[in-house]
Amino acid sequence: GARGKSQTELELLERAARIPRLSAQQRAAARIRLATALLRQGKPTSALAQAELALVDARGRANEFAALHLLAIAQASSGRKAEAAKTLALLESRAKVLPSERELRRVHWVRGEIALQEGDAQTASAQLNKASAMLPVHGPAPGPPSSHGDIWYAAALANIKAGQDAEAARLLARLQSGHERAFAMDAWARSFFLLGQIYERRGDAARARAQYTRFLELWRDGDLERGWVAEAQKKLAR
Repeated sequence: GARGKSQTELELLERAARIPRLSAQQRAAARIRLATALLRQGKPTSALAQAELALVDARGRANEFAALHLLAIAQASSGRKAEAAKTLALLESRAKVLPSERELRRVHWVRGEIALQEGDAQTASAQLNKASAMLPVHGPAPGPPSSHGDIWYAAALANIKAGQDAEAARLLARLQSGHERAFAMDAWARSFFLLGQIYERRGDAARARAQYTRFLELWRDGDLERGWVAEAQKKLAR
């Protein structure tokens, strides 16, 4: 993810999900990571298949909330709005029964991600900013993996779409500087291009160039977001 090599990432994650000795919980975790990667790469149908498999293994276990999360987003991304709404309602009802701050936060996260896909930037930014505000100040450095990086990235995207560059810049800078990025390397790499665009809109050419340069150092030789790579190269060639 950090080097923008999608096929390598998917192959490794698929291999991990097929390790025979994995417990159901571990297998679900691997499929959740695979579904997340597929969604980022614009492959919602494949992501949906992995999320469905993850839910089978995760049902009644700790990863069930994460599996429902990915399933709702994959359903929405695949145009199955009614199914996504049903899954989101189930996720919310489970979160209220606990109740868990983490899972209540997840509900806002999923609502925001779905709204972002549907082009409702205002709802997306409101929901994702709320999810971001509910995060602990720092995630645990040694793990287990926290959702900080992925939430910050999603919230930044929503804020950019909503015309709220200042908040997006704050979130992206936080993603770049925090140890939490270790659990969201794809989002971390993407942040350099997005923050470069924000600096460019502000007229801060020096900071924009620094961000684009770092982005190209990471993803120039990959196969992800080739449009972004081409644009960053064009900016730096001026």
